[in-house]
Amino acid sequence: MKNILPTGRNKYWKPSLLESSSAFTYFCTNLIGLQEDIDKRRLKYSQYGATIQPYIIFVGKDFSSIDSCYIRVKLWCFDCPLKALEICFRSYFVFNCAYPVESYDSWLMIQQHFLNCSPNMINQLL
Repeated sequence: MKNILPTGRNKYWKPSLLESSSAFTYFCTNLIGLQEDIDKRRLKYSQYGATIQPYIIFVGKDFSSIDSCYIRVKLWCFDCPLKALEICFRSYFVFNCAYPVESYDSWLMIQQHFLNCSPNMINQLL
């Protein structure tokens, strides 16, 4: 995603904490509001000349009682949040996607510290 504001000014956009967390995961109580969120994201990203990258969607009453997890690629459904995280991570490499600017640091931390995958190791696997 380009870091220049859509108005063409040379000021750079720094994502807020809310934007960073919502680029990584999205929580909803039911799937009805999900399409509205996807449409908002699509509009926002199109203003920057980018597309929506994979992210995790949690569905449930609250964070302590998650019923299901989805990956925003083809709305793949998972029962386990860790499995959803793993598949979302792998989808970036399968589909040759770049990490979103908003959540780049989070994905890089997961890649290097939790999964012990260095950038050189990823390049060798591909």
